[in-house]
Amino acid sequence: SKKKQHKRLYKTLGTLLLIAIIGSIIANSVYFFHLYELIGDDQDKCYFNEKCLKPKHLNKVLSNLQFILYGIALIQAPILCLQRMFKLEQVSSGMGILLILQGLNSMTYHVCPGQDALFIDRIPMHFLFSIGLYVILNHMIPKKAKTKAFLCCFAPTLTVITEVLVSFQILSGNIGSWCLKILALVFLVAMILDLVIYYRKWKFGSFIKRLKEKNTLTFFILSVLVTIPASIAVFFFQAKSMDSKETPVMSREYNQNCLLGIYDQHDLWHIFSSSAIYLGYFTLYKSYSFT
Repeated sequence: SKKKQHKRLYKTLGTLLLIAIIGSIIANSVYFFHLYELIGDDQDKCYFNEKCLKPKHLNKVLSNLQFILYGIALIQAPILCLQRMFKLEQVSSGMGILLILQGLNSMTYHVCPGQDALFIDRIPMHFLFSIGLYVILNHMIPKKAKTKAFLCCFAPTLTVITEVLVSFQILSGNIGSWCLKILALVFLVAMILDLVIYYRKWKFGSFIKRLKEKNTLTFFILSVLVTIPASIAVFFFQAKSMDSKETPVMSREYNQNCLLGIYDQHDLWHIFSSSAIYLGYFTLYKSYSFT
């Protein structure tokens, strides 16, 4: 029944958020304790872009502030939607909380960025992809609720634990990074597969007719719009101004001047990736809520 589905959704999202919040609190506490050791000359261990490093990390704070503002907007979205009740209001609030966590964790990480603390910045990302995957699987496979809930809670928890073990050098290599990439790839493949299964039933004539419908047209417009900031974000992510896989001294070879005002390439990655996630939610909403 719908009541059971909503109850299952609340439980799954609650579990995801609880794990993400507890994990973030523990990670930030350990990291802040570690920061006390990084004083004076020891700050050379930090991987800064020294050619575009503003006092009190102002550029990192402002570029990450956008995650927090988008998160607040998503939490408020069901409240401000007066015309029609959100069927994904739980997902909106869940993604909003995770976006706020993403902004706060990223600010913490950029106080002294390095490979050993990178998992702090990535914790909310694992759970954001998992929430999106859960929404898509609910649409593709209406049954098997317990299996979907277990999968979407277990997968990000396992990948975060892997990242933590790598950061403490218990595991070697880029296993944590690859786990996040695989989770993101599974989300994208599931979304594309679901759309192909749904739209393959449409003939060309009916496709044009349905495209004129308000909700379908809005979904396609949002799908196109979300690819713009996502593509720009990936471009700036690849254009690195530091590399924590090298030594701090070698990393400074990649340092570049500010690209736009007080922002460097990585700051622009923050801005455009947060915009892509924000638009991505409404794309999911238009695709899966009016059914």
